[in-house]
Amino acid sequence: MPLSEILRFYLPLVLTSQMMTLSVPLINLGLGRVDDPAVALAGYAVGFSVGVLFNSPVLAARTVTAGLVRDAAGHAVVARFMRRLALGLSGAEVLIAATPLGDLVFQGLLGAPPQVAGQARITLLLQSPIPVLLAERGLDQGVALLYRRTLLITASTLARLAAVTGVVLLLAVVLRLPGAASGGLALTAGIAMETLLIRSNVRRHVGLYASPPPDGQAPVPLTAAAVARFAMPLMLNHVVWSMQRGLINAIISRLADPLAALATFGVVQPLFLFTGSPLFGIQATVQVLPRHRADLRRLAWFTGGTSALLAVAMGLFVVLAGRQVLAAGYGLEGHLVALAMPALLWIWLEPFLLGFRSFGQGLLMRIRRTGPIAVSAALRVAVVAGAGLAVVGLRPQANGALVGVALLMLGDAWDMGVACLWGWLRRDLLGVGPAPEAAATAPRG
Repeated sequence: MPLSEILRFYLPLVLTSQMMTLSVPLINLGLGRVDDPAVALAGYAVGFSVGVLFNSPVLAARTVTAGLVRDAAGHAVVARFMRRLALGLSGAEVLIAATPLGDLVFQGLLGAPPQVAGQARITLLLQSPIPVLLAERGLDQGVALLYRRTLLITASTLARLAAVTGVVLLLAVVLRLPGAASGGLALTAGIAMETLLIRSNVRRHVGLYASPPPDGQAPVPLTAAAVARFAMPLMLNHVVWSMQRGLINAIISRLADPLAALATFGVVQPLFLFTGSPLFGIQATVQVLPRHRADLRRLAWFTGGTSALLAVAMGLFVVLAGRQVLAAGYGLEGHLVALAMPALLWIWLEPFLLGFRSFGQGLLMRIRRTGPIAVSAALRVAVVAGAGLAVVGLRPQANGALVGVALLMLGDAWDMGVACLWGWLRRDLLGVGPAPEAAATAPRG
């Protein structure tokens, strides 16, 4: 597998990941210009956090489609499964947003003040169609991945970013829509635009399995039970991933200085996410591209090289400009900068953890063994929670940002170790046989 083939598939996914991380910052910029921006921003953040939890299971639609489907009949089975799930999740969001259950969630469980809880309800209600949209988007993105047309995904994500920007500016800045409503409408409109465009592009440029996918795997009859066995571990993994920041916040808020811990980790954690986001595309690359074991070795070297480049770039950035960014860019005071810098200095390690986490999980998806991903996700919660509570008990005066980053990287390292070890040991099960030259010279039994 030449490097040019890897880059043609992978680079559009990098652009997609980077653009997706910009949606919420753009919405926040708009909400910062409405009347009473503090309440609008807080309400949107709380409502969005609940929505992310309900949206996360449907994010598996893309991976399930690329991993299981090879013909139109199989696509229909996966579509029925994902659409029913999405409708249930959207209904749950409406139920929380529009009934007294919202008081229990937003004020009781999350502790939001009444005015913030009201804005969170509006946000969740306006974003309740998103699970349905994500399911439809994933069904078509999976086809684009399988046919190696990742530029179609990038183009639709760019349209989403443009729509989010345009809608939030129109509603918040021009029309002065009060509260968090403009943010909720902007994200829903952006994802709707993305969904329509990826569907249109896939139907126009690829068709729906009009020709066999280029991976050479023959279609197999699919049942709802088979889809559930493959999809449920991925859904659990997405749910745990969406919960990790809340779990770490709950731990570091028990340290001696919870306000400083939450503030500094809240600044540092998105920088870690942004640094690692280009490596999320490794998962789909390993899932779709390799034809034999030699390709896996090339992709492993590619993952290591890409991670090293990001590590060096971010390490230099932090050493040369980290303090200035924390002070001038985020407005942190001197003592908070002193707390955040020791955590930020470890940012160079995160690309390796996320890169090989993605590599291992992509390999497991390639061989259609997603169970270990669920096991790893469940145990990750226990590992992170146990380590965090131990630190709180033994070192309550510890640096909250450093503790948060250590727990974040511990969870990523755990997932990486489980996925890479399990995937590599079972790589001979399906779809990654020996290289052609090795197969031709192998002894015949």
